[in-house]
Amino acid sequence: VTAGQAVFKTTLSGLPIMNSKEDLCDSLADSPTPCPLTEGPVTSETTGSIPASTPTGTLESTVTYTDADGTQVLSFAICFKITS
Repeated sequence: VTAGQAVFKTTLSGLPIMNSKEDLCDSLADSPTPCPLTEGPVTSETTGSIPASTPTGTLESTVTYTDADGTQVLSFAICFKITS
């Protein structure tokens, strides 16, 4: 995959807090898996933090990659509870 789109969607307790689209290769440029993407398993690790001011609730996030033809090449979701 040498071109495509990355779509990021996140909700907190069902309320949308992020819905963005980016150029796939721009999004992956500084990652361990930059373009061109090859067929096969992908292993990647990301770390981050959640601000203390974030309300409690269920955070759900999905990421979908499509190639230049719009064919889905990768999709994953994470879900976790934020408690005080």
